[in-house]
Amino acid sequence: MLRLIGASLLTLFGIALARYLAERERRRVTVAEAYLDFLRYIRGELHAFARPLGEVYRRAENPVLEENGFLPALRAGETPGDAARRTSPPTDPALVKLLSDFGGAVGRGYLAETLACCDVYIERIDAYAKSVREAAPTRIRVRRTVALAGTALILLLLL
Repeated sequence: MLRLIGASLLTLFGIALARYLAERERRRVTVAEAYLDFLRYIRGELHAFARPLGEVYRRAENPVLEENGFLPALRAGETPGDAARRTSPPTDPALVKLLSDFGGAVGRGYLAETLACCDVYIERIDAYAKSVREAAPTRIRVRRTVALAGTALILLLLL
């Protein structure tokens, strides 16, 4: 009886782990698209209203970026790269690098140069988001398979 309870708990743990890992992959896609929307918002605000960059950062609203701590850090005066490094859960290092480069390049010249800079980084983050989006189904399947196969292997060894 005790073995059956242990096997049931281990099976439930394996299923929960598979779901957690799949959700993490979906979250990566959501976060990448949120950063892309953020850059598009910045470009739109600069183009339409020519607001100072600090004011654009203060006005930005995105529930995903609010939740992970990016926008509060940005409003506190941090650069986009530093704010992305402090997010929870951590932002992918490739995306942090893009945001860090964006933060170093944006707002350094006239409005036309800043808009061109925004366009360049929108394209780069769009390419990143597209690659994450395309890889997500495969990564989810692999993570589910590994979690469930590992659980089955442990069950076989224990029983």
